Amino acid sequence: MKVAYIVKTFPVLSETFVLNQITGLLDRGVEVDVYASWRGTEDMVHPAIESYALLERTSYSQGVRENHLGRRARLAVLFARALARNARSPRAVWRLLRYGRKDAYRALGFVADRNGPAEYDAIHCHFGTNGDLALALRTMGVLNGPLLTTFHGYDISRYLLETSYHVYDRLFQEGDLFLPISDYWREKLIELGCPSEKIHVHRMGVDCEQFSFEPRSPPSGDGVRLLSVARLVEKKGIEYAIRAVAEFARFRPDVEYVILGDGPLRPELEALVAKLEMQDRIKLLGGRPQPEVAAHLRRAHVLLAPSVTGEDGNMEGIPVALMEALATGIPVVSTHHSGIPELVKSGTSGLLAPERDVEALVQCLNRLVTDADLFTRLSVAGRQLVEDEYNIEKLNDRLVELFRSST
Repeated sequence: MKVAYIVKTFPVLSETFVLNQITGLLDRGVEVDVYASWRGTEDMVHPAIESYALLERTSYSQGVRENHLGRRARLAVLFARALARNARSPRAVWRLLRYGRKDAYRALGFVADRNGPAEYDAIHCHFGTNGDLALALRTMGVLNGPLLTTFHGYDISRYLLETSYHVYDRLFQEGDLFLPISDYWREKLIELGCPSEKIHVHRMGVDCEQFSFEPRSPPSGDGVRLLSVARLVEKKGIEYAIRAVAEFARFRPDVEYVILGDGPLRPELEALVAKLEMQDRIKLLGGRPQPEVAAHLRRAHVLLAPSVTGEDGNMEGIPVALMEALATGIPVVSTHHSGIPELVKSGTSGLLAPERDVEALVQCLNRLVTDADLFTRLSVAGRQLVEDEYNIEKLNDRLVELFRSST
C-alpha cells in the first residue's frame, strides 16, 4: 500500500499526531510520501524524523509565500512551467485559480516539477485546507488516488469565519472520506453539508507504551506540581491557567507550574506572570521534544488544559496533551470546549470547568489535591479510557482499514 500525506509545514514539533500516524504506517509496511508546502524552521525536531529518514520522503512545494520579494515573477514562472509540463490539460491548470490565491501559490510548486500523476492507494490530508489543496492537485493530475481529509479544529471553526461556510462544498462533493477527530466536529461537518455516509470519526491517539501508566499519589508535603503542554495561542487558554495558579497559590504556596510550548503569546504570558509576581512558581520553558515532555509528565501531579474559543472563533480539536497525561495516569483539569468532554468525562476521567472561569479552575485544583480517593479514581479511569479509545496502535490499524475501504 502506498499513501501520500498532504500537510502545510513539515516537520512541526507541535503536530506529533501527524508524525505518529506516518511512523505507525511505516511500521506496518505502508509506503508513505509526504507533500509539504514549507519546511519546518524549528531548531528542535522529534528524534523520529531522523530515525525514520522522513525528510527523504518529503517533497516541498516551490511555491511562494505571499510576502516573498518578487513573488509575482516567481508565480508567473511556476504557472508557465505548470502549463508546459504535466497537467492533464492547460484548462486544468487554469482551474487551479478557483481554489484561491494561497492554494494556487502552494499547488503550483508541486505541479511545475511533476512529470505525470503519482499513483496512491490513498491521499490523506491533515486539515480541511490541505484537503482543498489535494483536490486541486488531483484535478490537475499531479496525484491520483482516493482522497481522505482529517478535520481538527481551526479548519472547521476560525477558517470558516475567515472565508465562507461554503468553502468546502467542492471538497465534500469530490472527496472520498472525511475523518473528523471528534463527534463534535462530525456534527459540524454534517451541518456544513458533508454527506454523512462519507464521515468516519477517527480520533488522534498516543503511544501507550511510550506514555506508560504509573500509579499516582496526590500531592503531599513536597509541593504541588502542575503542567501544561500547549502552543501559546489564545485557544489554549494559558492566560486563565496562569491566573488560576496564582489564585491557587494562596491555598498552596508550594505550587510549581511548568508550561511547555511556544507561540506568539509567549511575551504576553511572561509579562502576566511577572505582573502577578509568580516568576518563582510559574516557568515557561518553550517547546520540547516528545521524550522530554514525557519526562515532565512523569513528574507532574495535574495537567492543566483550559481551552477556550478564541475571539477570532478558533477552536480546539481534542488536545493530544490531554491524552498523553491521562495515559500516564495524571489527572487533568480542562474545560467544556469542543470535543474535550468526549475524552475528559468530568468526575470520571478528569474535571472540567466552564471556559475562561478562573474560579472554577481553582476549585477543580483544590478538589484534586484534597480528595485522595478522587485523585486515584481519575488516574486509573483516565488510563483505561485512553487504552480503549485513544491508543495510537489500535487507531493506526483502523486507519489502514479506512485506506483500504476507500479504494
